[in-house]
Amino acid sequence: DGEDEAYEEMWRQGLRALAELPHVAVKLSMLFFCAQGYHEDEDKEEHVRRLVREVIDMFGADRCMFASNYPVDRIQGIDVATLYGRFVAWTLDWSQEEREALFHDTAARVYRMA
Repeated sequence: DGEDEAYEEMWRQGLRALAELPHVAVKLSMLFFCAQGYHEDEDKEEHVRRLVREVIDMFGADRCMFASNYPVDRIQGIDVATLYGRFVAWTLDWSQEEREALFHDTAARVYRMA
């Protein structure tokens, strides 16, 4: 509905402002806030996938991190394997370098684990 679209536009504006700051990185998590039950509904999942890709397009894979909020995600019926599997499927068309950034390198750099 229109209210959801207005909230999404505010979200986009805020993220665009953050994306202009080169030191800001983003954790991609808590996806169930975008659409409850997205992992059980193709239309909802497609909406969430588009939002995730939009964030990654704004920031670049080198500033985005796959993340879970396990065990909180489990409350929504999403196990880690399902969540990880969705992200893998959503990034099949990426280069190996982009996928390594999303699933490892960005977090290792940001959290100074490398």
